[in-house]
Amino acid sequence: MSIPATKAVWHYSKQQKSGALVVLLAIADYANEHGIAWPSVPTLARKARMSKRNVQRWLKALEADGELQIFPNKGRHGSNLYKTCLPLVERNTGVTHDTTDTGGATCVTPVSSTNDAGVTQSINESSIQSTPVVPKGDDKDFWIKACFRCFEQPVHPIRAHVLRALSVAIPTLDKNLADSLIDFYQAEPLHSKQPPYSSRRHSPERLMRDLPRQLALAVQTCPPPEPEKKRNFTIHDVHEYLTATYPGCWLPRSLDELDSPMWHYMREEIENGIRERREDRNNSGCG
Repeated sequence: MSIPATKAVWHYSKQQKSGALVVLLAIADYANEHGIAWPSVPTLARKARMSKRNVQRWLKALEADGELQIFPNKGRHGSNLYKTCLPLVERNTGVTHDTTDTGGATCVTPVSSTNDAGVTQSINESSIQSTPVVPKGDDKDFWIKACFRCFEQPVHPIRAHVLRALSVAIPTLDKNLADSLIDFYQAEPLHSKQPPYSSRRHSPERLMRDLPRQLALAVQTCPPPEPEKKRNFTIHDVHEYLTATYPGCWLPRSLDELDSPMWHYMREEIENGIRERREDRNNSGCG
């Protein structure tokens, strides 16, 4: 498993369709430190739990979106060669490498059928210092509890190889998405044959071993709620503007009403008007 490539997919991919995201994660799972992989289509189909035709369809979509480059028949045993076009964050150093083609040409050497190290890549690299992500004990406990909550089971001891797999996956996981995972597992009976619910694992330990993929499916199926909008004005500011501009008009009871169809057409005017009134007051104060 390539942690940098998998992290890049989670952090930078803009894919909204679950199929495209799962295929990209499957490729990242086989990628080397440069984001290059050469799994066959049947291998990707088994990894992504979908048909070969669907894999090929998502590969074309990913290439069209600019998140994947495909070099036909350049991989091992004549398979396609894939390069993820997302910034890579090294597992140990926390340095981000841009693997896109901006500012320089990419040169890929065909893979030898006897030596996987035959893949080389020369790119212009831009390094941005960031804080390396290191799994913490509380992160591991958090995801263990979340996985057991998916099955509404009490936490019990986990086998060592499952804990190792979970530790490897933790740097790629966003704790803010745990509620989506729990909703995904509890929205339908576990024996449901309805996609994508039929792709769920059937025990907490199996879920932990497939957590990145399961979390991706969960987010697509049960998206997290939109973050609460932060406004730099109050309902009093709205009332003050409307009263001065439209005396006797109907006044909204809360800021949330500005998002309703009734006020939608005036929202931009209200926000601009409040901002201009503040600027006028600030200028008057400076004078």
